[in-house]
Amino acid sequence: MITEHRAIEPRVFPHAFSSGVLRLARLDLSMAQFKALFVLAGRGPITVGALGQILQIQLPATSHAAKGLVRLGLARRLKDANDGAAPTSS
Repeated sequence: MITEHRAIEPRVFPHAFSSGVLRLARLDLSMAQFKALFVLAGRGPITVGALGQILQIQLPATSHAAKGLVRLGLARRLKDANDGAAPTSS
């Protein structure tokens, strides 16, 4: 199964492997954190609430995932320009 999977990966993600995805694989990321990285890469800054809606996970789990990404230096928290109380991840 692994051999078959490796044969498929380069065709599915031809540019991803040259741009650091393999380095991400070495990090101890939860699935929510990994998915959040792809959302942030595709959409840019987003509120934690909106991120949770896209990932279809509860706000506490989303917040925990975002905090972990910030701790690892993979994301940063910003103040939302429209709502100073709502943190934004990017």
